[in-house]
Amino acid sequence: MKPISHLELGESAVWATAGPVDVGVSTSTQHWGPAERGALVIGADAPGVPRIFARTSHPVRTPAGSLSATVFAGTLTESRYFDRDAENDLRSLTAWNVAWSPNEAGGFTVGFAHAAQRAGEWFGGSDSARRIHGPADQLNELYAQFRDPRTGIRAWVEVGHAGALPTASQFFAIPYQGITYVVGAERALATSSGSLLIALEAANLEQPTDVRGGARQDFYTSADIPQGWSQRGQILGNAAGPGGQSQWVSIDWIAKRWSAGIFADRVRWNEDALLRQYLAYSNRHDVTIRGGLRGGVVVFGNEIAVEASIGHRINYLFQNTEFIPGYRTVDLAVPALRFAITPTISR
Repeated sequence: MKPISHLELGESAVWATAGPVDVGVSTSTQHWGPAERGALVIGADAPGVPRIFARTSHPVRTPAGSLSATVFAGTLTESRYFDRDAENDLRSLTAWNVAWSPNEAGGFTVGFAHAAQRAGEWFGGSDSARRIHGPADQLNELYAQFRDPRTGIRAWVEVGHAGALPTASQFFAIPYQGITYVVGAERALATSSGSLLIALEAANLEQPTDVRGGARQDFYTSADIPQGWSQRGQILGNAAGPGGQSQWVSIDWIAKRWSAGIFADRVRWNEDALLRQYLAYSNRHDVTIRGGLRGGVVVFGNEIAVEASIGHRINYLFQNTEFIPGYRTVDLAVPALRFAITPTISR
């Protein structure tokens, strides 16, 4: 085995502000939309995309409400283990996000996000294989969030669609074709000593097909770009991935200088791929079930957080021996431990 070395700029950014607009360059991760666990178009599970960007430095007030926006052009890199073809390692990505709220308080927000990727590099030079070429892949997302500080309630929804937006006839014929969604809600019950926070979120990226003979395209995959919607091998959007669905619930007690909670989640992986398999019986679903504890404490102005979980991934990669001679059942234990220290910057 050979050692692997990798050096990158991580969560870095530099920008200049001119009035209500910031312009700069960045390699930091992003999270677009209100979803807590994973956004549909741009999420924080993938490494940051090196990019140039422009954004509003603060919400812009208009007679119709407050607007905020961001736009960027960046470069995606494939996983180093994807293939041996060095000419398709890089892809171009452009994306923009606009959010509107009727007032600056932001009790209700609605927004639209769009991303498009193409094969090739922005500065491919004279090499035609490296220059931007081929059709563009699109992801579109409509999202909304409601927040009520008086009751401690926050609710959100994201609805995504792969490819160009459907025509009116396509939408009314099969309104759910190509649709994915994330829905969630949380409630904070405040007391004199702290708050009890209850949160739930569900995501569904499965793609039904109701058109006979129509091509079935898994969300985050592409007919023209083999790497799909990924950055260094990680999904750009929701971690459930192509054909996945997930559910999450958590209960946390949050005090001034410490917190503690429990959580549970379920993920069904690659369901669209299972339905293309030989003998796609119900006992072959690839499912992860997990539960755990988490907590945090503030020490000398720094937040120290620990999260520990145990669980099982059942029928890993659809491997189940029942009804299929010669197969074996593969269930995996998936323990996890996460430790983080977040410095607090005092002003």
